[in-house]
Amino acid sequence: MVDTNALVRAWLLSINAITTLLGTDNVNGGIYCGDLPESFTPANSPAIQILSSGGSQHPEITVINDDKKMIRVWANVNDYLTAHKLDALISSTMHGATNLDFSALGYVMRCQEIIAAQDVTDPDTGWATVVSFYNVMAR
Repeated sequence: MVDTNALVRAWLLSINAITTLLGTDNVNGGIYCGDLPESFTPANSPAIQILSSGGSQHPEITVINDDKKMIRVWANVNDYLTAHKLDALISSTMHGATNLDFSALGYVMRCQEIIAAQDVTDPDTGWATVVSFYNVMAR
């Protein structure tokens, strides 16, 4: 079984345009699986959050995962321009990708964006976020 969160994180960290926009002020390269660190603030630099939102194993080939990922981009208050730039880079990287080998982390068989970018303002902080969903089939 493959950890698709770790796989997608490594994939996004391999894209220079994404890591450049994220800057160097965040721990873990600014890409997090699960919760953001308590000390996180997008005032320093934006971040990407990868969350599992469903999926299944292939019914006949148990080494294949077919997972749905929610990818949330965090940016400072009203900074939807940065959030959308990052989301566009993620989409152009992941949507339609096939046959990508990430060695020990796994192999992306296919990836499709299934719900395009949605703007959401965090009600507690006012931070700008853009949320999109992807279907990642990996082994």
